[in-house]
Amino acid sequence: MVPDDIVEMWIERLNANGFRAVGTLDALFDIENMLVSVRHAKKLGMYSVGALVFCDSPVHTDEVYARTARQLIERGGVDAIMIKDSGALLTPDRIRTLVPALRAVMGGKTLELHSHCNTGLAPLVYLEAVRLGVQRLHTAIAPLASGPAQPATQLILRNLELCGFATRVDRGRVTYISEYLTNLAAREGFPLGVPMEYDAFHYQHQMPGGMLANWRYQLRQSGIEDRFDEILQEIARIRPELGWPIMVTPFSQIIAVQAMLNVIGGERYRSVPDEVKMYALGHFGKLLAPVDSDILDRIVENGSQKIPLQPPSLAPAVAELRKA
Repeated sequence: MVPDDIVEMWIERLNANGFRAVGTLDALFDIENMLVSVRHAKKLGMYSVGALVFCDSPVHTDEVYARTARQLIERGGVDAIMIKDSGALLTPDRIRTLVPALRAVMGGKTLELHSHCNTGLAPLVYLEAVRLGVQRLHTAIAPLASGPAQPATQLILRNLELCGFATRVDRGRVTYISEYLTNLAAREGFPLGVPMEYDAFHYQHQMPGGMLANWRYQLRQSGIEDRFDEILQEIARIRPELGWPIMVTPFSQIIAVQAMLNVIGGERYRSVPDEVKMYALGHFGKLLAPVDSDILDRIVENGSQKIPLQPPSLAPAVAELRKA
């Protein structure tokens, strides 16, 4: 949470250092937050992508995604829309309703898809998405693919070819890089990416794959790895209480810490991190769904009293930083 002029300066430095495309997301779907970087990127002549983080919840409907995409195009002039499924939650059934809803409001703009393989469904989702008109897929070159990463570039290229779709990917370069990485992994003892089994519980806690591995490691370092599943179950309980936050940075970390405190502390919401209170009170943006009133009372009471109940306006900061 920073002033708008800090965001604009960041976009300017990206552009000055050779970046020509910028993707913008907001995990709360607060369009005003997104338009700051979108408009500044377009002003600088950069290629702008509006990223819509996918979430499986009662409030993240196809209508919400379509409405947000329309506003990003009409008010921000983005060049493309990306479905960003960082939680690996998309299914073939859901992609069949989501993509048509988006394409109906996009006026021919490019539609991208980014997903992960935590549930093993991403390769199927990608094929169905292409059939429905998605033009750009995000993949990873094996052996860095699969597992919690994106589908393998080689597998997706072969599947697309078998289904009659043409691509412009240089397969020779993909093979060269893949062979180098495979040899490197063998030499250094690194694991190779392998497919993961389907786990229905993943749709309840929705923790991103990369964070799952890091979180388990951190709990092991703290001597409480045996409570890993218990904390995941608490995450699944917290999400509806807090208005179905999307489990993506920074909210995935915020929710996971609150779940750990609830489990380890023995009393739910007795300890409340500053970020949880700020989220619940709207400091990060307007929530799609309200926080449970009883839970909100506990958060307000047990969180830091230094956090104002009403989010303050953030004054421009660049001039003072330069002066300092």
